[in-house]
Amino acid sequence: MTQRVVILGTGIGGVVAANELAKRLGGKHEIVLVDQAQKYEYSPSYLWLLNGKRTLSDILVPIARIARNGIRVQQAAVQPVNPQTAWATHRSAVSPGAGWCLGPLQAPPPRPRCTAPGAAARRDLLRRG
Repeated sequence: MTQRVVILGTGIGGVVAANELAKRLGGKHEIVLVDQAQKYEYSPSYLWLLNGKRTLSDILVPIARIARNGIRVQQAAVQPVNPQTAWATHRSAVSPGAGWCLGPLQAPPPRPRCTAPGAAARRDLLRRG
């Protein structure tokens, strides 16, 4: 029986996990990557964006480009994960009103999120010097 693996978020971790699962499962199971973004930010390139060796358009690709080799991308907003129940819900992702049991969760400590526009703004500040 084919099973569905749902990965929440198209950050570098979500994309790497989806690609690795697709390779290891060899098309035997469905892999769905869910994110509300229209573009994928290749975050390791923020350094090159910051120093001017890349532009924002160089590191942003349409989210649909990730959909290949057995990976389906679903553009949808995911509601926050409830760490007590390990349950996430969404508005329209895989099936309307569905939820996913994610297994044991430990809430990560809050950390600042670097974004491509943020890296571009920092680059511009450094250039003004």
